[in-house]
Amino acid sequence: MTGNGRGELIRFFAVACAGLCIDIGLAWSLAVWGGVGLTLAAALGFIAGAVCNYLLHEFWTFRAASRSVSPRRMGLYALTTGATLLIRLTAVTALSRLFPAEGNVALILLLATGVSFAFNFAASKFIVFNRR
Repeated sequence: MTGNGRGELIRFFAVACAGLCIDIGLAWSLAVWGGVGLTLAAALGFIAGAVCNYLLHEFWTFRAASRSVSPRRMGLYALTTGATLLIRLTAVTALSRLFPAEGNVALILLLATGVSFAFNFAASKFIVFNRR
């Protein structure tokens, strides 16, 4: 991986961690304290984290001198984020069948996040924020 690619990966990871705090924190709070079903809570947390991540990726992770909010990139990000969400929710559903949700909410959410992370980085780098 080139120096710039490594920097992008490090920035992507930092942004993902920030978004993950929003994502998992909101999902966990809704599921545990709000009485919201785990799959819906995971979806709402994911969306909140994704909005934050888009803005940080646009202006920091994959920055370019002439970068500004682009309707095209925003649309691509929405599509790839939708695919990432489907991957995440499928993982949440599958993991919920393996582990009882009671007492394992954080574990299920974190494992499902790990499943969707690699796809999200590749889609962001090569589809959404591709400079070519």
